[in-house]
Amino acid sequence: MSRVLLVKSSEGDWEVDYSKLSLGEIDQRIKAYQGKHGKFQTYSAKYDCGTSSPQDYLAFVDWESLLLERKNRTTSRR
Repeated sequence: MSRVLLVKSSEGDWEVDYSKLSLGEIDQRIKAYQGKHGKFQTYSAKYDCGTSSPQDYLAFVDWESLLLERKNRTTSRR
């Protein structure tokens, strides 16, 4: 199953198809989130959909999708 993130905003529209990203790109983006926020588990535990900003939501969804895509690729190779 392919994961695609579609974002429509006042700054413009963009799309990410995680299945088209290389494993290197996925790892690079995950490392960027880790550098900014620490571990995903810590970030997700602090995330509150009622009070977090739209940018925090996009980071959460993008980061989670990157992790799932990496997991799917590595478990399918075994």
